Amino acid sequence: MKKSDLLAPEKYNIVSEIEKYASDSNKKAIIYRDNEHDNISVSYQELIKNANKVGNVFLKYGLKKGDKVLIMMPRAITTYELYIVALKLGIAIIPSSEMLRTKDLQYRIIHGEINGVIAFHLLTKEFEDVKEYDQLTKFIVAGHQDGWILLKMKRMVQVMH
Repeated sequence: MKKSDLLAPEKYNIVSEIEKYASDSNKKAIIYRDNEHDNISVSYQELIKNANKVGNVFLKYGLKKGDKVLIMMPRAITTYELYIVALKLGIAIIPSSEMLRTKDLQYRIIHGEINGVIAFHLLTKEFEDVKEYDQLTKFIVAGHQDGWILLKMKRMVQVMH
């Protein structure tokens, strides 16, 4: 190994690193142990394929490079897939704990200049009293909530039950 191989490039994009391995459908990107102690894995190929699919939904509803999204999701493969989508599109991520309440979200939305919200369906209630609620582009993972755009992500069901 050369010393130059160990030096960080001037510009680094983790999505480019993930895409390097996407041609091999057997190469695992994430291995996750669910609540039943079953191992669930996602290949780099699946990760990029899912990112492209969800990325197209984000673009369709107006999210673009330079936007900022608040993500309020439990620890699950789907959450990592959403992070990859945002990074691939050049969208800044504000990861947020499920423990946050309306006042905490309000602060982050104002000071983070948030354009969109992505939340697990059991976590959307805290957003309802946010002053900017109607101006936000809101995406929900699983379930249904009026005014929210459903992201169909099959892994959430596998991981959360």
